[in-house]
Amino acid sequence: MSDMPVLRFSRVALIALSLTLLLAGCTSGNGHSSLTGGVVTTSAAPSPATDPSTTSPPLTAASMVLSADGLRPLSFGTQAAHALSALTQALGHAETVTRVTPGSTCGATRTFRWKNLDVFVNEVGPGSGALAGIVGWSLGAPAPASLDLRTDRGIGVGSTVAAVKAAYGASVSLVRAAPGAVVKITAPSGVITGQADGLGDANKVQSLRAGVFCGA
Repeated sequence: MSDMPVLRFSRVALIALSLTLLLAGCTSGNGHSSLTGGVVTTSAAPSPATDPSTTSPPLTAASMVLSADGLRPLSFGTQAAHALSALTQALGHAETVTRVTPGSTCGATRTFRWKNLDVFVNEVGPGSGALAGIVGWSLGAPAPASLDLRTDRGIGVGSTVAAVKAAYGASVSLVRAAPGAVVKITAPSGVITGQADGLGDANKVQSLRAGVFCGA
């Protein structure tokens, strides 16, 4: 009978040793379980990629659109530095920069010219109450290497009066004005005006402008 405690102790020790070996196999440093099915490992979620729809593509002359409320995608009121940076990227450096005469009522402080395109910028201080940034544009008669900018409906300098009517319908008005006619296109966002060389359908648009205009 004196051997019974020793036997029980031996059995308990054997069971404990077996459990220790089993647990060591399940938690070994190779990252895999010794049990059927393995260990599911997780990794950090990848950083979300930049959504291309939230980034603005570079502005180009081909992507610029004459609009009643700006030179799309640049709208009137776009901060001057941002607008001029984008325009320089698209058109190169302005060929001329003209300061508007102090006290002028045209609503701009400087005119930037690229070929036959004038862009009017108002650099005013905070609290002035005036619209700041890019405030107007004017596209003049074709010149050597001129810019062929157009509205979202394909109208530009050189378009016929018939084409303007077909594009804008009842939104177009024509008024005789020596030596030709004034063209007015009314849109929900504003007005585009310009000159034509006459009222007939075959007559052509000679200039277009929107927003502030500083000039003769």
